[in-house]
Amino acid sequence: MDENNIVWIEAGKLQLSYQRNPCDYSSLPHWKENTFQKPDYIKIFHEDEWIKLPENMKENFRKVDKFFRIKHPLEQIDIPNLSKGYKFRTFNPDSEKDYDVALKIIELSYSNIDITKETLKGYLKSEVYEKNLWVFVDEINNKENISVAFGMADLDPYMNEGILEWIQVLPEYRRKGFGKALVCELLTRMKGKARFATVSGDCNNINNPINLYRKCGFIGNSIWYIAYER
Repeated sequence: MDENNIVWIEAGKLQLSYQRNPCDYSSLPHWKENTFQKPDYIKIFHEDEWIKLPENMKENFRKVDKFFRIKHPLEQIDIPNLSKGYKFRTFNPDSEKDYDVALKIIELSYSNIDITKETLKGYLKSEVYEKNLWVFVDEINNKENISVAFGMADLDPYMNEGILEWIQVLPEYRRKGFGKALVCELLTRMKGKARFATVSGDCNNINNPINLYRKCGFIGNSIWYIAYER
């Protein structure tokens, strides 16, 4: 067997292993794991590894973040219902206004995130960018449409994986069903293009995002620890 065949076989094994249980296999989506260089001072542990780690070793970390990573099989998806007077709208990558609106929603939704228009535009060059998976929820009135929520997802064609990245609803519009509707709309748009979808989030987020994803049909209980050395 020549070297090229061995490489293809190993790649196929990796693909099948990841697709079988992506959230336990890796703390990150496959494309991120292979794209971004992790700094040496950051250590990543699956919950099983973290539990077994001696306490004196845990004390060497100055900060530890706990994240969940869960999966949706894209088989049964709730209908993405919006209240009367609202509609979904696909982000227009040629519209400067849409970048400004998306950035405003992100900034008002999270106080600790610093993102620029150039960063958003850079995402369009990614191998996992899928135009149809950047979506607004707009409030319709007689004067102009007002965007109240924004969702962004990726599509990895190699792993056939849909990846939810950003789900933001303006604070004054939360707990009205927009988050669930937006997630279900993105999942619906992924169906037929991906075999499954994944999402991750901070376990200590006061907004309890995992509760939203559970309501949308996500399953699994994979937990990862991101530890920063002193």
